[in-house]
Amino acid sequence: MPATTRALSIGKVLYFFMFAGTGIFFPFLNVYYRSTGLSGTQIGLINTLGPLIAIFAGPMWGLLSDKLGRLRLLLAVIILGSIISVLGLGLVKTFFAILGLAAVFNLFGCAIQPLVDSYNLALLGEHRERYSEQRLWGTFGFLASSLFSGSLFEKVGLRYLFPGYAVCLGLLLFTLIWLPPAATRMGRTVFRGFTQMLRQPIWLIFAAAVILVMIANNSWLNFLGITVTEMGAKDSLVGWMWSVGAISEIPVMLFGTRLLRRWGAKKIMAAGFFFYGVRLILYASMPVPEWVLGINWIQGLSFGFYWVGGVNYVSEITPEHLRATGMSMLVSLFNIASVTAGPLIGLAFDNLGSSRLYLLAAVTAWTGFSIFVFGTLHLRRKYALQASGDECG
Repeated sequence: MPATTRALSIGKVLYFFMFAGTGIFFPFLNVYYRSTGLSGTQIGLINTLGPLIAIFAGPMWGLLSDKLGRLRLLLAVIILGSIISVLGLGLVKTFFAILGLAAVFNLFGCAIQPLVDSYNLALLGEHRERYSEQRLWGTFGFLASSLFSGSLFEKVGLRYLFPGYAVCLGLLLFTLIWLPPAATRMGRTVFRGFTQMLRQPIWLIFAAAVILVMIANNSWLNFLGITVTEMGAKDSLVGWMWSVGAISEIPVMLFGTRLLRRWGAKKIMAAGFFFYGVRLILYASMPVPEWVLGINWIQGLSFGFYWVGGVNYVSEITPEHLRATGMSMLVSLFNIASVTAGPLIGLAFDNLGSSRLYLLAAVTAWTGFSIFVFGTLHLRRKYALQASGDECG
């Protein structure tokens, strides 16, 4: 097997086990927190902590990645730290103990996906439009675990989600044995690059739109599981809810390369922003929890379009020497949105209820969509007029 093909195959396996752990753990984490007696506001604060740490820890891991140039070693340390801290998180019950261990867990866990993404993008080189073919295996992993985890937790209890996630991380760690030695850069110039790119109007529009849409995204991400369980759903429905969303991503990931060639990254990402609003309106209107299974088929058109389009759009609008930083910033924008929205979403859930929360989130998503569409259109017209003026001159 050629080295490049072998490396790409290992990249797919990394995605599979990483997202298999995600499918076991994150769909049920807030439901578990709620079962321990935490309020929506407290859950919102815990969910704010992870992205806040990631904003600062991400560049730290990036510096280590650049300095050491040893991806396998760095990933091993990060995964081991995540395993130890997540097992500890499952042993504590009080709000402040959970808050402290969640901080440690996020200190390590925040770097796993950016490193795996960077590794795969580095392997693809000039063929980054094939990113969706690699990322598809993450969807397969998520689907494989989320399909059975809800039914399993109904029988054994939600406390087992912590060792379940640790097992998936252990398999991810084991896969590193076959990882070729590689220097993967996460962008040590993230802060300098951040200021450089935000001086560009196109990046200002992009950043504002992504932050608003990801604020809206956080509303369902943090509280949809709690919403349907409080409407009477069992853990198995929560698992199926996430599985349906993962299945809906598969066509987008499979045909992502063709979609990009036909429509372009900007149109695909704009469509994703629009469908986020549609999805949230439908969540606000659910009369019974089973409706969520139908609504979550839109995930491929919302998150799938956003992520496939966004990764490629960042490559288009970012200078070559700052592309690693651009990818780090795409993740950072999500973290900024989570930090901004976390406590407010928790308060809104406690005081307004889930339906009004999702309605507000839909308005926020469509505001981001409008900023992106009309902002980029304005810039295109502006640059066209400047070019025309230069020619006349």
